[in-house]
Amino acid sequence: MERVAIVGLGLIGGSLGMALRRYRPKVEVIGVARRQETAVLAHRIGAVTRAGANLAAIRDADLVVLACPLAVTASVLEDCRRHLAAGARVTDVGSVKKSVVSHALGALDITRNPFLGGHPMAGKEVSGIEHAEPDLFRGRAWVFTPDKAGAAEPFQDFLEAIEAIGAYPLNLSPEEHDRYVALVSHVPFLVSSAYLLAVGREPDWQRASELASSGFRDISRLGAGDSEMYAAITGANREEVLRAWKNLQAVLGEIERAIETADGGTLMDLLLAARQTRQDWTRTGASD
Repeated sequence: MERVAIVGLGLIGGSLGMALRRYRPKVEVIGVARRQETAVLAHRIGAVTRAGANLAAIRDADLVVLACPLAVTASVLEDCRRHLAAGARVTDVGSVKKSVVSHALGALDITRNPFLGGHPMAGKEVSGIEHAEPDLFRGRAWVFTPDKAGAAEPFQDFLEAIEAIGAYPLNLSPEEHDRYVALVSHVPFLVSSAYLLAVGREPDWQRASELASSGFRDISRLGAGDSEMYAAITGANREEVLRAWKNLQAVLGEIERAIETADGGTLMDLLLAARQTRQDWTRTGASD
């Protein structure tokens, strides 16, 4: 892996560029941004070796990483296709895998340009390259979704680079990935947003907000994220998000009934079970 082209220089693309330049300094990182101003900033902060706004720059790369918004990944892949060198490999960082992998396998000549779906389980509630950092992926899973046995073999050098920047590769099927991220990422954002909508509609919210502290900060953090991005993610992963959302509604119904009937024992059992789930997760070595 001598030249990596990153198409999309936001938080994830910029952080990947920074990480590669720090931990794989011999690799040339070529950046492609939608706006020239972003390309200039990416070069100035050291996220790329060189950058511009012309997709033709990827012709020099032996690996192309699509780090653009999920909503435009399919169209960007179509635009990239004519610029890919023979043997150049393609991966992505999208938050939904089934639809992306399906499109890529249909759009690319896989024998000429192998594709491997990917998704780093890292991010922030803020977006943009100005928030990029080289250690964003440290200690985080980087999911890969090979469509068949051996599909990841052409990407061995990239998998090694992922480990070098501090992440750990994890293989899942596209269907497993989409089901799991609905539970741990997509629905949590919607819950945070729903809570913010509810309190924001209270007539005395402004006065109540003066009391808000760490609890409010923690539950509302995700709702401050990129609304456009999560709307696209929710649409792309609609089936799994709806399934998880309905399960959440069922649990909310249990809690509501316990409160309405003053059933303190049932409410306590539910809260203890919730706490146990959190404790079990913490014991696995997960970090807050």
